[in-house]
Amino acid sequence: MQKGVITPQQMKRALIVTVALICLFGLALLCAAWQSVGDFIGFLALGGLSIVAAITYTVGTRPYGYIGLGDISVLVFFGWLSVLGSWYLQAHNVEAAIFLPATACGLLATAVLNINNLRDIDSDRQNGKNTLAVRLGPVNARRYHACLLLGALLCLALFNLLALHSAWGWLFILATPLLVKQARYVLRESDPLAMRPMLEKTVKGALLTNLLFVIGIIASKLMA
Repeated sequence: MQKGVITPQQMKRALIVTVALICLFGLALLCAAWQSVGDFIGFLALGGLSIVAAITYTVGTRPYGYIGLGDISVLVFFGWLSVLGSWYLQAHNVEAAIFLPATACGLLATAVLNINNLRDIDSDRQNGKNTLAVRLGPVNARRYHACLLLGALLCLALFNLLALHSAWGWLFILATPLLVKQARYVLRESDPLAMRPMLEKTVKGALLTNLLFVIGIIASKLMA
């Protein structure tokens, strides 16, 4: 909307369609995987909470995304809830070790948000949007970005060492040079406009890391 590519009305319609699809497929998944009424109601509540969180991120009288809470929300919903919830629906239990890859996924998703906030840090500050990047300041926000990327790699490494115990579990390491390169670029560049090309690259880096990790898990089970 900032660039005028889409109108607020188009964004609203897209949001409505997205929420409808989420509800449809979410309910279908719950019906296929549920084990008890308690589980069904619990996941239904979490799904509703996720939708509310998505809407109130930038909508309402006091959007929480503009008071520095967007990052923790992304970590919770794109990391812990999505991964742990998916695990529970299939395994019907939660193991402590799963918090490590869940946190890794959340940190990578948060890195996408942070690079977006770094790009818009000046305009956000001028418009009173106190994102975490604005609160940290440009220098610390860039350091924070590097910590997000490297923290995700650390979580995946710990999971393999403590739980997976497989050579295939290290497949995600192939994405390390890319993430390190991205971290170094962000640390080096002080111009917010220099972050524009990094948004797509950060998304691709996160996708590649997660994909390699999943392939490693599947391979470790097939080769066992």
